Parts: sequence; structure tokens; C-alpha cells
Amino acid sequence: MTSQKSKAAPKPAAKAPQRERGRARVAALLDAAAQVFARDGYEGATMTAVAKHAGASIGSLYQFFPTKPLIAEALYAREMEALSTALAEAAQGGPWRLDDLAEQLFAALIGYVWKHPALAIISDRRRADAKPRRGQPSNLRDQLAALLAQARPKPTADEARRAAWLIHVLSKGASAAKVNEDPQYAMLMAELRAMLRARLSHD
Repeated sequence: MTSQKSKAAPKPAAKAPQRERGRARVAALLDAAAQVFARDGYEGATMTAVAKHAGASIGSLYQFFPTKPLIAEALYAREMEALSTALAEAAQGGPWRLDDLAEQLFAALIGYVWKHPALAIISDRRRADAKPRRGQPSNLRDQLAALLAQARPKPTADEARRAAWLIHVLSKGASAAKVNEDPQYAMLMAELRAMLRARLSHD
């Protein structure tokens, strides 16, 4: 008796809209998803809630995003692109000293995350789902390092990478304190900024 190999079912994929009307609908769905994720968390968010918040039918949502992970991934990509733009804008107006530029980028990064809480929620979920890999690259740290390399006097590549790593790590601590509504938040932020400046002023 011959056996036939079962064909794996194709994985669902997000649908890219081709017309302006479709692009506007997708943008509205992503806006709604951002608010639902921020309000309910990743686990608590439902596709029904996203569709309702967008004023769309559940069928319309599934047309573009068949699953919750797909809409979360699309939202993550959109937010990271916008964050990249915000960081590039924050680095303009130089030349900056390394410690000044680092503080500027730190403030821009934290400010963006505060205004877009869904980004942190989705980022945490992506890290939890990802297989741990030592030395895993970070596009955010890479961009920070590239922007920090514009400082004057020009830092070495290692100095720029260390500064980027420090900004990234400190921003996570600041974000956690904000989410947890730490009563000492303002003092903590002042200390983090002072720590960042003090460390980099010695490089």
C-alpha cells in the first residue's frame, strides 16, 4: 500500500492593499489594533474588539489580517518605521557631542514609546515568542549606533555601539517604570539621564 505525503496547509498571510481606499482601511485597522493592544494587552486583545474599534466588519478585518499575530506584526513594522523617523529627526541640528546626542536620542526613544504603548506590548510578545539566539542583531541598536557615529569629535565604532547599547538598556528600565506607574518615576528618569551623560562624557 502506497502512502501519500500530506501537503502542509499554506500559512495565512496579510493582504497588501492595492488601492488608496484599501490602504486607508488598513491604516484604520492598524490604528484600532494599537488602541486595543494598549488597552487589553496582547493576550486580552481580540480580533472582534479590533474590528469593533475600527468600525469595520470582522470579515473586512480578516480580509487583510487573517490572524492576530499578523496584525500585530504589521503594527510592529509600522511603529518601528515611525520610530526610526523620530530618532533620525532627533539627531538633526548638530554637530552634537556624544553625551548630548545620546541624551537627545534617549529622550526621543522614551517619548515615542510612551505615546505608542502598543509597541512595547508587541515587542515584549515578539521577544517571548522568539527562540533565544546569542548575539541576535537589533535594528534599533544599529540605527542608534549609526546616528551616534555623527557626534563630534567622531566616536569610534565601538564607542558608538556601546552608547547605543546603553541607550537601549536604559530605555527599557524607563519604560517599565512608566508602565508600572512608579511614584519615583520623575526622579528615576533624571537619574537615568544623568547616568547616561556621565558614562559617555568619559569616553
